[in-house]
Amino acid sequence: MMTDPFGTNTWFYVFRQEPGHQKVTQQTLTLTFNSGGVLTNIDNKPALTSQ
Repeated sequence: MMTDPFGTNTWFYVFRQEPGHQKVTQQTLTLTFNSGGVLTNIDNKPALTSQ
């Protein structure tokens, strides 16, 4: 888990996986909290794809 260096209202969870000798995949889950500590947003971003 990484935390936002500019405040504690956003938490980042980064999941990175390399199964066997396949390509590495990464997914990022971002949780945003209000000033009262209540979860206000969940953003689940899939892996970036190269074009």
